[in-house]
Amino acid sequence: MVALGICAGAGYMARAVADDPRIRAFAGIAGVYPAAATPDPAVTGRGRAARLRASLWHGALDTVVSPANLTALETMFARLLGASVGATATEAGAVHAVYRDRRGVPMLETWLVTGMGHAWSGGDLRASHTWPPGPTATDRMLDFLLRTDAP
Repeated sequence: MVALGICAGAGYMARAVADDPRIRAFAGIAGVYPAAATPDPAVTGRGRAARLRASLWHGALDTVVSPANLTALETMFARLLGASVGATATEAGAVHAVYRDRRGVPMLETWLVTGMGHAWSGGDLRASHTWPPGPTATDRMLDFLLRTDAP
């Protein structure tokens, strides 16, 4: 099962991901709320982290939800997954970090999109809450979440 949330929905989905072992992949976009996403401490003791992969996105110019929330949720998921940052690079105008588990398998990625506010990166200019100049979130997150080396 894959969970996806945007704005407040990302916060709710982050909490569900932390607590529901059926969810294998998570993507949070344009504002996540770490206080709502604090995992049940018992989750990490049940091997939950070994079966989860996450992709987190946020606009660097978001005035609705502080980009600091990306950092907080990034820290939470890295701890939950037992992952360490392996590489950080600038891609398509965004800062992209990839965290890997002890085996070297990518488990968590974050995207801080330069120039983007409270929006979906990529997308169509005719739609609301999109940032067409940014990296295409839909393609990139699916590529990451559905990798063949998935846990």
